[in-house]
Amino acid sequence: MTHVFSFDYEGEAYFAIYGTSLNVFPQAGLDPEAFKNQLIGSSWIGSREPIDLKTSRGDDPVVPRILDRRQRFQQFAQRLPADAPFKLLVGLYLAASQEYVGPIQFEGESIAHNFGESVTMRNIPYPGLSPWRKLSIGIGKLVSEGRLG
Repeated sequence: MTHVFSFDYEGEAYFAIYGTSLNVFPQAGLDPEAFKNQLIGSSWIGSREPIDLKTSRGDDPVVPRILDRRQRFQQFAQRLPADAPFKLLVGLYLAASQEYVGPIQFEGESIAHNFGESVTMRNIPYPGLSPWRKLSIGIGKLVSEGRLG
């Protein structure tokens, strides 16, 4: 069983999660629902063996080469409006489901947009959060809504 608590320490608000271990996260403007989505999304991503664009798996036949994975994200980028420069915040290949997912941020925006083969773009606010947390919140929301299995 997992328990979630919130507390303040030296003027900063935090969430603490206690289950098999204790983990603490800055709230960074998240409400409990968004934090719940972060946990759900993080679990969904973790269960699919995420591999970032800096990690090599050598001759693993399931995992494409780093260059091939980078090129796949470039193909995703070609679906975006041509006049919309963006930055890929995190690019993940999910080995167990053999799909790609990642958050992007358009130039001049603080909102992240998650995209991938089975993930629709979502506006993820919370400018102070890491790209990993933004990705997890967006994925968790899709899972919670039953739009992602």
